[in-house]
Amino acid sequence: RRASGVLMLPSFVDAFPSPSAELDGRYFAIDLGGTGLKIVQIAIRGGRLADVEKHEWAIPARCYDTDGGGLMPWIVDCFAERMNTNTNATYKIGFCYSFACRQDNLDHGEQIMWTKRFRGTGLLGTDVVQALRDEFARRGIEVVIPALMNDSVASLVGAQFADPRVRASVILGTGTNCALVEDVRNIKTLPDVYRKHGDQMIVNTEWGDCVLPEMEPE
Repeated sequence: RRASGVLMLPSFVDAFPSPSAELDGRYFAIDLGGTGLKIVQIAIRGGRLADVEKHEWAIPARCYDTDGGGLMPWIVDCFAERMNTNTNATYKIGFCYSFACRQDNLDHGEQIMWTKRFRGTGLLGTDVVQALRDEFARRGIEVVIPALMNDSVASLVGAQFADPRVRASVILGTGTNCALVEDVRNIKTLPDVYRKHGDQMIVNTEWGDCVLPEMEPE
């Protein structure tokens, strides 16, 4: 049974992007959803998005049974296949992970539950960022993964490049979810040390990963 109520998970995203030449470079995104994987390579020049290369895969049936431990190796296989990885490069990767994680920092999140078609106990209670780093390390691929975001949070961050007034995003896909900008003073589960970083933070509601009491199955 899923958790009752809306999880309202702090994302630790408390700053928003703005065009700057300091961002210039090549970046990657790994986006795992309910039915597919996307790997995106982007180039930023002059502080603006200059080029996007995207590849997509359907998740193989074997990866839905998480007890088999094959999900992270498959993700790295896909990345290495399309990105022509070599041992002389360091890949800067943002990890978009569409499953509820309890975060205590931007680059750390322990998985709470599986939803959609996934089953088993694999990765539950595990830092999914470190699990991905470890798999890359096993292949001899050097990576930096500075951020873990749910797809709704990532959509809200990305929208800032188009319109900095955007303050909420909604995902309608295999599941549904919403993220919104909240005043830090209203986020009661946030450790005190993080209240000094900024006045606002994005919250991942996880409204699709809960069952309210009146909706619980009999």
